[in-house]
Amino acid sequence: MKKMRVFGSWWTKLVVVGLVLGLVAACKDKNRVKPMTIADVIANDGEFSILAAAIRHADLDEALRSGPLTLLAPNDAAFRASGFADAAAVTSRPSAEIRDLLKYHVLTSAQSQAEIATANGKTIPNLAEKPAYVTVDGAGAVLINGVRIIQADRKADNGTIHVVERVLQPISRNLLEELKRYPDLNFAVAAAERAASGSNELIRIFTSPTSQYTFFAPNNQAFIDLGFPSPGSTSAANPAFLAEILLYNIVPGRVLANNFVSGNLVTAATGNKSIRVEVGNGIRIIGNGNGGRAAVVGRTNILATNGVIHATDRVLRP
Repeated sequence: MKKMRVFGSWWTKLVVVGLVLGLVAACKDKNRVKPMTIADVIANDGEFSILAAAIRHADLDEALRSGPLTLLAPNDAAFRASGFADAAAVTSRPSAEIRDLLKYHVLTSAQSQAEIATANGKTIPNLAEKPAYVTVDGAGAVLINGVRIIQADRKADNGTIHVVERVLQPISRNLLEELKRYPDLNFAVAAAERAASGSNELIRIFTSPTSQYTFFAPNNQAFIDLGFPSPGSTSAANPAFLAEILLYNIVPGRVLANNFVSGNLVTAATGNKSIRVEVGNGIRIIGNGNGGRAAVVGRTNILATNGVIHATDRVLRP
C-alpha cells in the first residue's frame, strides 16, 4: 500500500505540473502578438476599406505579406478623388487590371519617405516594372508622379506604408499618344501631327522613348482664339509655322507642376527663346509674343513615358 501511495503522489504531481505547463503555454499563445504585415494593417484599418477590397479582388494578400516592401497606399478619400466611388467600383473591374494597378503602388524594398526623396528627379522600381517618378517640392513634400505622400512611414512587420492622396496611374504612352486621350486637346493633336510632317525635331520630341520634355498643350479654345476654327483647319496651315509655335510651347526635361518656380525657362524653339513662369496663385506662363497676357495652366501632370503635359488656355507665341 505504501508503494501505491508513492506512485499516486508522483502521478498527481505529474498531472499538476502538466496542467500548469499547459496553462502557461495557453497564456503565452493568448498574449503572443500576431504578425501585422502590410496586408494586415490595411485590412484592419477602416480608412483603407476600398484598398482592402481591391487587394482581395486582385489576390495580392499573400504578396503583401512577403517582403520587405513599401506600399504607396491610397486611402478611401484618394480612391474617391481618383474616380472610384466605393469598393464596388473597383471590384467591378477585371481582377488582372486591378492587380496591375496595385502592383504599381508596391516598391520592391522597404523605404522611408526620406529614402524615397533621395530619388528626386528619378524613377523608383515597383512590382509593375513601369516607371514612377519621384519629385520633392520646395516645401519638402515627396510626390510620386505628382501625387503627394500625405502620411509617411507607417510601419508593418514586412515593410513600410505611405498614404498617398490619389491612386497612381501607370505610365505607358508617349506624349502624342497621351494627348490623344483628351478631347479638349484635339486641336493640339492635329497641330502636332501637321507640324511633325515637316519637322523631324517634333517627331522626336513627341515619340522618342528616351528624351524627356514638358509640353504646355494649348486647349481647343486656345487654338480657336489663334484663328483655327476646327482641328481639321490645321491641315491647311504651314507645317513650319505650326512647328515654330509648338516648339515654343515645349521645354526640355520633365517638369511636374509642384517643381515650377517663378523665372524663365528656355524652350525647344530655335534661338534659345524663353518663356516666363509665374507661380503663387496657380501657374501662369507668358510668351514673348503674348503681349504680357499669361496662359493659365489648368490640368497638370498628364504623364507620358517621355515627358509630361500641362494644359493651358493660350497658345504661347515666340
